[in-house]
Amino acid sequence: MGKQLSLVAVVGLSAMAAWTGSALGAVTNYGNYPGSGSNPDIFGVSEESLTDPTPLFGAPIRAGNSLFFFPAGYISESSGGASDITRSTLSMRIVAKPGTFLGQLTIQERGNWSLTGTGTAGTSASASGLLSAQDLSPGTAGTISGPLFTSGVPASGGGASGVWDGFATINLTGLGIREILLTFENTLATTSEPGTVAFIRKSVVSGPSIAVVVPAPGAFALLGVFGVASTRRRRA
Repeated sequence: MGKQLSLVAVVGLSAMAAWTGSALGAVTNYGNYPGSGSNPDIFGVSEESLTDPTPLFGAPIRAGNSLFFFPAGYISESSGGASDITRSTLSMRIVAKPGTFLGQLTIQERGNWSLTGTGTAGTSASASGLLSAQDLSPGTAGTISGPLFTSGVPASGGGASGVWDGFATINLTGLGIREILLTFENTLATTSEPGTVAFIRKSVVSGPSIAVVVPAPGAFALLGVFGVASTRRRRA
C-alpha cells in the first residue's frame, strides 16, 4: 500500500493586502506555488467572478503543505424584497511530482448567516458549489466533479442566525492521474422581503486538501514485470 501525504489549503477571513478590484468577468491571477518534496506543484492560481469585482478569495500564501487564502468580503446580502448572488470560481493546475499520483481532493468551508425581520420562505440564505478536476494527463480520464454538501443552510424565515458548513470531495485514487485543472465554483445567495434582511458570509475554507499517492517500490517492479509480459504476448 502506498503512503499518502496531504496538501491542505486553508482559507480564513482576514484581509492580507490592498488589492485593486478587477472588473466583472476579469480573471485575477495569483501566480504559481511550487511544492517541496513529494508535495504537488500548484500553477496558475486564479479566480473569476461574473457577479462581483475580484478578489473575493484573495491571493494565497503557501507555507509548508498549505495554501492560505484571505477572502475580502465574500458576502451576499439583500433587503427590502431584493435578492443577491455572489459567485467566484477558483482555478489552479496541480501537478504531482515524478513517481506520485493525485488521490482524494477535498474542500471544506464554514461561514455564518443571519435573517432579520419577520420573514417567510421568501427570506433566505444559501450556499452551493461544485468542485471539478479535469485530467490533463495523456489518456485523459475526462472531468470528475463533486457537489458542495452543506449543513446549516439553506435557511429561511426571520429572526434567526447561525453557522453553516460545506464539504465537497473528488477521489482520483487508483486512476493514475498526475496533472489536473482544478476548479471550485462557489455561490452565496440571499433573498428578502419588505422589512427583512438576509445575510450570509464565507469565513473559512479549508481546501483543496490533496492526498498524494506514493506507490510502494514493489508496485513499480510489478508494473515493469507486467509491461514485459504484455510486450512478449504482443510479439507472440
